Amino acid sequence: MINALYYFGGITDAFLTDHMKTVVLGGSTTQGWDLNSHTSDLAKYLGISIKLAPVRRPQTKGKVERGIRYAKDNFWPARTFTNLADLNEQALSWCRQTDTRVHNGLGETPLEAFANESPYLRPLPKRSELYQFERQFRKVGADGFFSFAGVRYGVPWRFSHRVVSVIVENNALLVFLDEELIATHALSYKKRSMVYLPEQYKGIERHGSFIGPVPIARQYVNTQVQQRSLGVYEEVSLNA
Repeated sequence: MINALYYFGGITDAFLTDHMKTVVLGGSTTQGWDLNSHTSDLAKYLGISIKLAPVRRPQTKGKVERGIRYAKDNFWPARTFTNLADLNEQALSWCRQTDTRVHNGLGETPLEAFANESPYLRPLPKRSELYQFERQFRKVGADGFFSFAGVRYGVPWRFSHRVVSVIVENNALLVFLDEELIATHALSYKKRSMVYLPEQYKGIERHGSFIGPVPIARQYVNTQVQQRSLGVYEEVSLNA
């Protein structure tokens, strides 16, 4: 939702959505809907009302569904790409080209139609104001890496064992400790790969630190066995 708002350059009055778990957790038309608090908080912050499409009424959002079919039939076939970032760039380029063609239903290009709508959009806040709704938290391991979407990313070694927050923006992964930006990575789409931070371990030897498993507490158990002569055991066996 946030990416869509910034792509179109403004805030709408309402969102019309399906009944996905990221928006609604349960409920009914008679008892009311239990909205996902994360989405609900975002909508309240931006002053947007959430409207749920009626169940089993696909015509409510027919134009949206048709647009997806149009992209599948015209953009996707025989498409080649190297990774998700490349595919996203190609999709944006295709959208810009498609928006300059005259739409039969509109009698004008989508860009011309949008020019009539855009003045009604409300201005957007700074993107950083919405980080609170996009943050995901990760624990940094002893080796200075944390896992995100199947890829391990590095941070400066001194932040090992800390909890950081991460935000995805423009194909980049921003890593924060509290409100301090401590690392920026280009997103990787190669599963189980490791992305190092330049000079990730700089100064670690001078500091006398190490990266590795932290020693854990162990209970001491006395394993020494008392030594006796064999005669003691022989006497016990005779008296048994």
